[in-house]
Amino acid sequence: MDRDIMRQLGALPPVLSVEETCRLLGLSRSAGYRATSAGELPTIKVGRRLYVPTPALLRLLGAAEPMKQVVGGRRGGGSG
Repeated sequence: MDRDIMRQLGALPPVLSVEETCRLLGLSRSAGYRATSAGELPTIKVGRRLYVPTPALLRLLGAAEPMKQVVGGRRGGGSG
């Protein structure tokens, strides 16, 4: 993925609503809720609302490792 996309992914909030996740993935709302019911989309429940943890979504999409490289790769190792 290019750096611009990775920066955008890094700017996501810690959790997303199922509806927000569906918009990002290009899914219908009903398809998103079917995916949560089938366990295909990771969720946490807060009260009566379902949320998708952003780190879990990024891992599911295979974007977690490249994000670490973009975000963490800019920092010095401290070894000089």
